[in-house]
Amino acid sequence: MGDQVNTEVAKRAMLITELVRREPEAITRSIAMMAYNPSIGRVLEHGGVNLFGNLMVEIIPRFYGLVSRAHFDTVHTETCERILASFKTNKGKRLSYGQAQKPLNVFLKVYVDWAKLPTHELADVLAPLLHVPLDSLLMGFIKRTYSDEYERRICSIRNLLRDRIAERLQMPGARGAARQLLGAELALTAVNKEIYLAWQDLLRSIYPGKPVLLDVIWALERARVRRGAPAEERGVHGV
Repeated sequence: MGDQVNTEVAKRAMLITELVRREPEAITRSIAMMAYNPSIGRVLEHGGVNLFGNLMVEIIPRFYGLVSRAHFDTVHTETCERILASFKTNKGKRLSYGQAQKPLNVFLKVYVDWAKLPTHELADVLAPLLHVPLDSLLMGFIKRTYSDEYERRICSIRNLLRDRIAERLQMPGARGAARQLLGAELALTAVNKEIYLAWQDLLRSIYPGKPVLLDVIWALERARVRRGAPAEERGVHGV
């Protein structure tokens, strides 16, 4: 009888030890699922959430291995490239950089800024380095509110890209065709790496201390849209 009790106690102890060891992985996978499904899940191919969870478990320690903006941005770029190489849309097409950044940036916002992981102290150091998740609501608000900066930083790049495409097309109406190939101005599908980085620079210039705070605009704008309020009735009070 005593041996049986000891065996049960030992089994429970082993189980608890294993659960404690793997709890950080479980938290990472859960946050990855919560970030992936609402942000981009419906656009990407079936089964992507598990792949994204695996990637986050692998990559997240690298973000806090060396805490500096240069290191963070390097790992962020490498992770976006991994997403571009590993994921496809639900129509079997390659993702744009704008689509690749969305689940990653939402995950990092929740993991670091909201959940204060991996530790409260490290999260406070990492939070100012986070990128702002791009989407059409946020970009539309910034375009309306900071129109001069938008024209200078974002439109100028789009115009250069349009002209490069038009030059290669060498056909009547090339500029119009190039504009169509670039895609809708505020669509994630039209955001390449160059435009993405320009957006992050613009957003960081608005609030350098913690750019990811600007993601609050998305929530407030979404509420405005759901109320059916016009764009003039902005979701952010006092702006």
